[in-house]
Amino acid sequence: MARLMTGPLLKEIVGKMNTVITKENPNPLKLSIYSGHDFTIGNVLNAMGLYDGNCPVYTAKIFFELMQEKSTMNVQMVYRNSTGTAEPYILDIPDCGQMCPFDRFVELYSNLVDVDWHTECTYQIPWLTEALFSMDGCLYFSFCYKNYIT
Repeated sequence: MARLMTGPLLKEIVGKMNTVITKENPNPLKLSIYSGHDFTIGNVLNAMGLYDGNCPVYTAKIFFELMQEKSTMNVQMVYRNSTGTAEPYILDIPDCGQMCPFDRFVELYSNLVDVDWHTECTYQIPWLTEALFSMDGCLYFSFCYKNYIT
């Protein structure tokens, strides 16, 4: 479930980074800000294998930074889980480290970035999926029930 809820957000973030790297847009955004709940942050951390067991607080933040080091583009993730004035800390991306080359990052999380709600949910409950997708994308996540209906 975390994969279905996190995939579209991560796909958006990776897509924006790729636009910068490939120079598709001569004037790319320098900063993109997304807002969510502590639940959203928990899902992102869990799906990416970064959840440390501590529930994200109301003011928790994750920064996805695209950084250039010589000719290599890297992704760095920074996390702040505090209501105080604590500084955020750099996360160790599993199987990659603190500075993860962009291509490696995409490879590691391709299972999230390549998520296809329509195909994966239609297989389980076609009538429910069609109802959810006919609402002009107003729903940000849907539930797929596996083997509950016999």
